Amino acid sequence: MKRKLLLLLFILSMLPIYVSYAQTIYTYTANGKIWRYTLSGTPQTATIKGATNMDGTQASGALNIPNEVGNGPKYPVTTIGIRAFHAHYSITSLTIPPNVKTIEEGGFYKLLNLTGALSLPNVTTIGKEAFGESPKITSLSAPNAITIAYNAFSNCRGLTGILSLPKATTIGERAFFYCTNLTGLSLPEVTTVGDFAFIRCVKVTGTLSLPKVTSIGNYAFNDCYKLTELSAPNVTVIGEVAFVGCKSLTTISLPNVITIKKRAFSGILTLMASLSLPKATTIEEEAFYGCRGITSLSAPQVTTIGKSAFYDCEKLTGTLSLPNVTAIGEKAFEGCEALTGLSLPNVTTIGKRAFYECKKLTGQLSLPYVTTIEQETFSECESLTGPLNLPNVTTVKQEAFRKCYSITGTLSLPNVTTIESRAFDQCEKITSLSLPKVTTIGSIGFLVCKSITGVLSLPNILTLGQAAFSGCTKITNLSIPKITTIGDNAFEYCHGLSGTLTIPASIKELGELAFGYTSNLEVLRIEPGASLTRLGNRIVGRHYKLKYIDMQGVTLPAGVKITRKGYNNGPFSELFSLTMVYLSTGSPAPEAGEENFVIGNTCDNFVVYDIEDRGLLEGSREGFYYSPYTFTANKATFRRNFANSFYSTVKTLLLPYPATLPDGMRAYTFEARTTHLGITHFRFTSVGDGGTQLEANKPYLVRIIDGSASKQFGTDVNVQVPVTPPIASTEVQDANGQGFYFGGTTENIDNATAAGMKAYNLINNQWRPIRTDNPNGYIHSFRAYMRTTGAAPAKGFAIVLDDEDTPTGIDDTVAEDAVEQGNSPIYTLDGKLMGTDIDALPSGEIYIKNGKKFYKF
Repeated sequence: MKRKLLLLLFILSMLPIYVSYAQTIYTYTANGKIWRYTLSGTPQTATIKGATNMDGTQASGALNIPNEVGNGPKYPVTTIGIRAFHAHYSITSLTIPPNVKTIEEGGFYKLLNLTGALSLPNVTTIGKEAFGESPKITSLSAPNAITIAYNAFSNCRGLTGILSLPKATTIGERAFFYCTNLTGLSLPEVTTVGDFAFIRCVKVTGTLSLPKVTSIGNYAFNDCYKLTELSAPNVTVIGEVAFVGCKSLTTISLPNVITIKKRAFSGILTLMASLSLPKATTIEEEAFYGCRGITSLSAPQVTTIGKSAFYDCEKLTGTLSLPNVTAIGEKAFEGCEALTGLSLPNVTTIGKRAFYECKKLTGQLSLPYVTTIEQETFSECESLTGPLNLPNVTTVKQEAFRKCYSITGTLSLPNVTTIESRAFDQCEKITSLSLPKVTTIGSIGFLVCKSITGVLSLPNILTLGQAAFSGCTKITNLSIPKITTIGDNAFEYCHGLSGTLTIPASIKELGELAFGYTSNLEVLRIEPGASLTRLGNRIVGRHYKLKYIDMQGVTLPAGVKITRKGYNNGPFSELFSLTMVYLSTGSPAPEAGEENFVIGNTCDNFVVYDIEDRGLLEGSREGFYYSPYTFTANKATFRRNFANSFYSTVKTLLLPYPATLPDGMRAYTFEARTTHLGITHFRFTSVGDGGTQLEANKPYLVRIIDGSASKQFGTDVNVQVPVTPPIASTEVQDANGQGFYFGGTTENIDNATAAGMKAYNLINNQWRPIRTDNPNGYIHSFRAYMRTTGAAPAKGFAIVLDDEDTPTGIDDTVAEDAVEQGNSPIYTLDGKLMGTDIDALPSGEIYIKNGKKFYKF
C-alpha cells in the first residue's frame, strides 16, 4: 500500500509541470474566418493554429490572415503553426501579412486549389512541407526568406518563371522537388543546397550561378534538362547524382570543389571541352560516366578516383596527368579511346578494367608503386608500346594486358610471382621475358605472343596453365627447372621448339596436347625420377619430326593407356609410328598391334618405316629413326619396297638393326677406289645373297638378282637393336686411302649439310653430286652415300656391275670419265657393235665397253 501511495504522489507531482507547458488556444474573428491562435514570447506574439469559416466548417475560399489578433490587446501574427492549414483543399487564395516571419512544418501543405501568386513579404523561415503538394501556386515572392526546409514547395508544378530568393542561405532537401515549370533560379546568397532540392525542374534554363554555395546535395539538380552552364566557384562538395540527366549542360566551373560524389555528372553527353578541378581530392564512382564531350582533365590534387568515374569519356585526349592520385577504381577510364599517355607517379592501386580499351595509349607505362595489376586493367590498349616499368608488381591478374599488340622488347617483371589467365594474351611484339620470380602463369597467359624468341627461361616456374604459351612460334626451347604442372595445350603450335626438349623430374602433371603440333621438335624427354600424377591425352598429337619420346625412369599415372590409336585415347594418341616411345620397366603393356613402344629394354613390335602412309589427309612421309638406348626387339620389320626397274637396279641401304637379307637379293660393301686396266673405278664387294645377316648401322648396296619385280624385308625375331651411332662411325673408308668414304644414315640429311659433306646420292644407277644449286637434293633416311674429302664433286659418275660369271669376276662402280677413256668399241648386250662414241649412243640402254657394263643416260 505504501508503494502505491508513493507512485501516486510522484504522478501528481508531475502534473503541474505538464500543465505549465500547455498553451491556451484563443479565437479571433476577422476577414470572414474564426482564427485559432496561441501566444508566446516577450513581448507576446501570436501563432496561428488554424481557422474555420463562420459556420464552423473547414476554412475555404480566400484565406486572408490578419496581421494581428486579439479581442482586447492586439498581438502581431508572426508564425503560422505546424500543419495549421494542412490539406485544406478548398482554400483558393492566400494573403500572408507583413508580420509573419515563420511558416512552420506543413503550415499550408497540400492546398490543392490554392491558385496564383504567393507573396511572403517578410517570411524568413519556411518550414518542412510548408507549401508542398500545392500544384496551382504560380509564382513565389519571398524576398526575406533565409531558410527553406525539406519539401517546402515539392510538387508545386504550377510555379513558373525565375525563382528569386535574394537572401536565402539554405535550400533544404526536396525543397522544390518536381517544380517542373520553373524556368530559372536566382540564389545569390545560398550556401547549401539539400538533397533532391531541384530534381526534375525540367524547364530551368541557361546558366546556374551559385556564387556562395559550398555544398550541393544528392540529386539536387537531377534531370534539369535545360541547364547549359554551371558556375559554383565556392562549392566544395557535390552530392551523388547531383546533375545526372542535365542533358544540355556544356560547361562547369568548380574551382574549389574538393569532393565530387557518385554519378554527380554521369551520362551528360553534352559536357564539353576541358574539365578543370584544381582543388579536387576525391572523384567518386561514375562521377563523369559517359561524358563523351570532355576533351581534357586537370585534377592536380586528386588522390582518389572511383569506379567508372570517367568511363567511356571517348574524347578525353592527350596525356592523363594525375600527380597525386593514389587510388584509381575499376573501369575508371575504360573506353577513353583518345588518351595517349599516362603520368601516375604516386598511384598504388588501380582497379579492374581501369584503362580497358584505351586504344591510343602509347609509350612507356611507369607505375613504380603499384603492387597488383588487376583484371583487364590495360586490356586492349592496342598502342601501348612499353617498356613496362612495374618494379613492385607481384601479381598480374586476368587479361591485364590482353591484346596490347604493340608492347615490344623485353617484358621485365622482377618481382612478379603470379601471372593470371590471359594476362598477356596476343601481345604479339614482346620479344623476350624476364620473370625471375614467377611461380604461376595462368591459362592463355601468353597466347600467340609470336615474337618471343629463343630459349624461354622461367627459373622458378611451378605451374603453367592451359595454352599458356600456345602459338608462340619463335620459342626454341625451355628452361623450366622447377616445373610441376604443364597444362593442356600449354605449348601447342610452338613450331619454333626444336632439337631436344627436356622436362625436369619435378614434373607431376603434363596436360593434353601440352606440346601438340610442335612441328620441329625432335626429342621430348622427361628426366628419370619423375612421378606423374596426370598425363593428358595426345601430349604431342600429330607430329612429323619427333624422333622419340623418352620416359625411361618415369613413373606413369595408374591406368594410362599405351596406344597410338584414337583421338583421346591416351597420352600417345595420334602419335605417328615413326616416333619411338621409351617407357620404364613396369609401365603398362602396349595394346595389341602397337608398334615402337620400348618398355624397359624390350620392344614387342619394332617397325622401321622407309615411308609411312598416313592416309588421304596426311599423305605419305619419309621415315626416320634414332635411338639413345639399346633394346631387344621381339619382332623387327623394315617397311620398304625394293623395285627392280630397268633404270634403277641397284639401291643403297643402312638399317638400324641387324636384318636378314631377303632371298633373291645380293648385298655389297665398299672396298676401295682402284685402277684396273687403266680405268679408275670404285670396287664394291659382294657380302652374300638372300639369308645373309646384314649388320646394324652399316651401309650397303643391294640389288635383286632373281628377276623378281620387287622385294621386301621379312620380320626378324629377338633382335638386339643398338644405340644409334654418329653418322661418321657408319662410314667405310676407301681401303687405298684416297679420301673416299661410303656411309649411311637413319635420318634425312638436308641439302646444305649433304652438299657441305661433298656427298653423292645413287640415283638411277648413277652417283650424282649433291649441290646447293639444286635444293631438292638431299640424303634420304636408311640410305647410303658416297663422299669425298677432296675437291667438291663437279659431276656424277656411273655405276657399272658385272655378272659373277664374267671373266672380270668383279662388281664395280666405275667413274664415268674412266669409262669414256679411249676409243674401244662399244657393244649392246646382244653383241651388236655400236661404234666408239658414247655421246652418239641412244639413251636408256645398257652397253659394254672395255669389258664393263654401263648405263647410258
